[in-house]
Amino acid sequence: MNNSISSRNFSGLKPVEMARRQKLQYMMLVFTYFAVLQEIVNASNVPHPSFTCGPNGIKHDTNDSETLGGTPNVDMTCPKLPIKMDAHTEIACEVLSKTFANITWFHNRQPISKQRKSHVTVDRKSCYQTLKIKFVTTSDGGNYTCQVANANGNVNKTCVLDVKAHTTEEVQIGYVKIAGNRQKAILQGSVVLKCSMLHAQAGVWLRNSERITDNERQVYRHERMFGAKVMMLYLEIVNVTKNDEGLYTCLGYRNGRQANKTFYLETEPCPSGYICPHEGNTAIRIPAAVLPGSNGVFVAQSKSKGSCSVFQGYLLIFVYIPMALHGCLGSC
Repeated sequence: MNNSISSRNFSGLKPVEMARRQKLQYMMLVFTYFAVLQEIVNASNVPHPSFTCGPNGIKHDTNDSETLGGTPNVDMTCPKLPIKMDAHTEIACEVLSKTFANITWFHNRQPISKQRKSHVTVDRKSCYQTLKIKFVTTSDGGNYTCQVANANGNVNKTCVLDVKAHTTEEVQIGYVKIAGNRQKAILQGSVVLKCSMLHAQAGVWLRNSERITDNERQVYRHERMFGAKVMMLYLEIVNVTKNDEGLYTCLGYRNGRQANKTFYLETEPCPSGYICPHEGNTAIRIPAAVLPGSNGVFVAQSKSKGSCSVFQGYLLIFVYIPMALHGCLGSC
């Protein structure tokens, strides 16, 4: 191969000159070889990290017989800002040690095991150990310590993790009143008390400072509005009696905080000249031409006998239809 190169590169030259050119070429090759070898030797003498990170700690790679003393060098990187609830964060611990070293993590002086939500990952190239905490809660706050120990001693580095808890919004009660436009509950009817609450997780009703539970005559119901920030709490009282009068309190609470507002419930009989169905807290006015007949059946006065009068339309609209809806229709 060299002959071909020489013949190609030095064609036409005298034999003496060609020999001199070949000798120069070989000298350049030898020089290049020794120069590369020297660079390799120099690079091997440059200090560089020679540690490997494993599951059992850090161990020196070399087989030097010299005494390798000194405590480990530990550098810890901590979060600087308060961490919000449910966020992810991590704490890093970088270690340099000339002998075998063990790394142990502590949270508020308690050893951290590889739990479901907190775990340690190791970067085998840079001797980094990183504690990752997912979905941070207030219980994750406190002091985190990276303890590194070798044959010459141990070093502790600690940082504080500040967790910013969700601000607890105050529970507010908007109003407590009777549903509808009446101010009192009609006896023998049914009434619904309604309460508007803001930022409440749950609510209860009290009567004269005692808690009301669901029963046949007093029924709870609630619904959420406007992105669940507003909750409407209802209390339906069926077959109202005089004993249902009293002070009713709507109590809302959230994370140990609560608010309340009261309402005094009064009752009244069905007003004269009205029909009061048992369902609901309503009173229907009776037309002036309609008079109560026997057995609670309402009839109309008319000049024509044996048939319904011109007041049948009034009777149909104001009496018969409402009575039919409530199961108490009479006959004309």
